[in-house]
Amino acid sequence: VFENAFPSGRLNAGGMSFSSVGIRAARGNRIFAFANVPGSSDQGILEHAGGGWNLAVGNANPMPDGSINVGIGSWDVNPQGEIAFVIQSATPLSMIVRTASGELRQVISMLEPMPSGEYLQSIRDVHIRDDGRIVFTAFESTGRFALYVAEPLP
Repeated sequence: VFENAFPSGRLNAGGMSFSSVGIRAARGNRIFAFANVPGSSDQGILEHAGGGWNLAVGNANPMPDGSINVGIGSWDVNPQGEIAFVIQSATPLSMIVRTASGELRQVISMLEPMPSGEYLQSIRDVHIRDDGRIVFTAFESTGRFALYVAEPLP
């Protein structure tokens, strides 16, 4: 029962107070949400598994390349609790997966060309499938809008 999940319109997780909470995915007994910290540029992807809200990914998380996340873009979660999301960090945009065990793995860095030789300029929609494949749309450096599928990470 989540009737009192947002006391006073705020939600506390990871020592931060969030507002503007938007539920984006519900899987099994878990609910995932994207939220902002009022008066700040901090953002987070939160998880509720019945015992309260936890910060799954936030701005202070170090990313797999060692940079610090400063913004979260498109994201999705699958039934296993794997979260695929786009981040802005000190390096250009990247797509990251947070595994169900909490490990962060980089899928794509916009510093690296795609197999076709094209560079991505922006990633729009992200969908992580039950089998771990990530389907996403992106604008390439040529201006072309394309649909990509990233295979599951090992």
